[in-house]
Amino acid sequence: MQQQEKEIYLQESAIGVSGTEYNTQQVTRIDRNYIVQQISAIFSIEKGFFFTLVQMTVRPGLATRDFIAGNRTRYMKPIVFLILCSLIYTLLNKLFGFEDEMFASLYAQNTLEMKFTHWIQANYGYVNMITSVITALWVKMLFRKYPYNIFEIIVLVCFYSGVGMLILGVLGIVQSTTGLQTYFISFIISTIHSIWSIGQFFNAKKVTSYIKALISVIIGFISFTLIVAIIMIAIKLMEPGSVNLQSMP
Repeated sequence: MQQQEKEIYLQESAIGVSGTEYNTQQVTRIDRNYIVQQISAIFSIEKGFFFTLVQMTVRPGLATRDFIAGNRTRYMKPIVFLILCSLIYTLLNKLFGFEDEMFASLYAQNTLEMKFTHWIQANYGYVNMITSVITALWVKMLFRKYPYNIFEIIVLVCFYSGVGMLILGVLGIVQSTTGLQTYFISFIISTIHSIWSIGQFFNAKKVTSYIKALISVIIGFISFTLIVAIIMIAIKLMEPGSVNLQSMP
């Protein structure tokens, strides 16, 4: 009886919910190997995540130029790399909670600033994409004599921003496990890596390349902060009761 029920179940599975008949001999059964393959696909191990990570850590500017020149087979796509690194950072933060101490006082307040902080923490992928575009615009302006277009510069920013997120994540784990305050150090290291990446990308032998890189990174960060501040002010002004009409002459 059980064997008959199993055969009926397999026949129904082969037909499918929509009534379409499938060839079960060509369908890969969902088992442990299937799950492992899917996890590998998420991390794009077969598409060069670890190769990209190493290259963008030790020679970010040169590796990005190599990627733009057409040698892209072993590299992970820059936007996917940035989003994946942001996801890894978010998961590490969820596991170790190294941002909880930094924003503890803010979490205690039910303010718009707290809501924005929570949104940024939950959407690092989107936030990094926005900041990458903003920073790339400033890089393009400061290095306008070079032949690279804005999209190629965005590729550069995506690559080094992804590495920067992992630097913050790794040192965040150190802070959570040892009690050492490493956030400021991780921010400095991440910033230095960004400046080094931009300078190496354009002209590693010129000091001015690194000076311009520093300026572009700082202005890019300030620009993003100003945009967030403007949005927050606009939201506050649109809230009911934000303007006291009785106090107006």
